[in-house]
Amino acid sequence: MPNLIRNDTAFGAIVKSLDGLSLRSRAITNNVANVDTPGFKTTEVSFEDELAVAINRPAPDSFRMVATNTAHFGTTLRRPDIEGLAARSQEMRGLTLRNDGNNVDIDREMVRLAETQIQFSAATAFTNLKFAQLRQAIYEGRR
Repeated sequence: MPNLIRNDTAFGAIVKSLDGLSLRSRAITNNVANVDTPGFKTTEVSFEDELAVAINRPAPDSFRMVATNTAHFGTTLRRPDIEGLAARSQEMRGLTLRNDGNNVDIDREMVRLAETQIQFSAATAFTNLKFAQLRQAIYEGRR
């Protein structure tokens, strides 16, 4: 039996998004906790650009199909290569430093936290929808 969850490209992308959003939330929380720590530098997590590139990059096990008609959609069966994608945390440079060397801007962090929470809620809703579709397919298959 095929692994319906693992082979679903959209679900895989959402899982990677949830991982990245979780790491971003932890980084923001750490930034806020260290707002008064002298010399502390803001950390930022980015994964959206890498995820977009990975979705458009075919996996190594993609294969070419034979086109027998010019009306065929494409000649390559592509499965996105998102398996090795990981969110990265990096120290932010170029932000305004305070006298104590700390560059955490609490207002910026609160905005980023709100954005992250909204994105996380949307990704979670999509995940719930995918599981509801699977559940529907399983239960309807019994009839």
